[in-house]
Amino acid sequence: MLIGFLLGFVGSMPVAGPISALVLARGLAGRFQAACAISVGAAVAEAGYAFLAFFGFSTLLVTYPAILPITRAMAAAILVTLGLILLLRRVKVGEERGLDQSTDLDHILGGAAQGFLICALNPTLLATWTAASATLASSGLLEITPRLALPFALSVCLGIVTWFLVLLGLLRRYRDRFKAETLVKAVRVIGVALVLLGCYFAFLSVQWLVR
Repeated sequence: MLIGFLLGFVGSMPVAGPISALVLARGLAGRFQAACAISVGAAVAEAGYAFLAFFGFSTLLVTYPAILPITRAMAAAILVTLGLILLLRRVKVGEERGLDQSTDLDHILGGAAQGFLICALNPTLLATWTAASATLASSGLLEITPRLALPFALSVCLGIVTWFLVLLGLLRRYRDRFKAETLVKAVRVIGVALVLLGCYFAFLSVQWLVR
């Protein structure tokens, strides 16, 4: 559950996604309840994808345990690619304010439904969480079994909501002095860490091939 929480928390940090942009926009506009509702709706939908990915990959791993070494090479490619995306992708700070005026779903239920639909209609999240499950399998941090799929998904949901609550708390307190560039820099640091972690998995793959 701790690993799922951290994946959900850190994975929600990039500000380039639609959910992050909407939550940031609501927060900058002072509509904190609507922003929180959007994040909860999105977290529920994404947790559903995390459950399906974890359950499906764990079932595959039980049936074909020989694929575990292959996942290390996959993890290396995924982590390096994701890290480079976070490092090199240009985020236009300031677009979030315009997004706040582009929708009229400002009440709590509407915000939750909006967040849920945006994530539910994004099937690429299934591939993202499948990749995350493969990375966990290759790391050996925990046993990848179907019975862990539900607690993993619940903790992912909690991690996502917690990140947005932290973000909104900071916005509420420092909204007048908030600079989105600071958040972008933090994302860049995470990108460097992911590239380094990917290089470690690549080393493990080469080591396995040599042996």
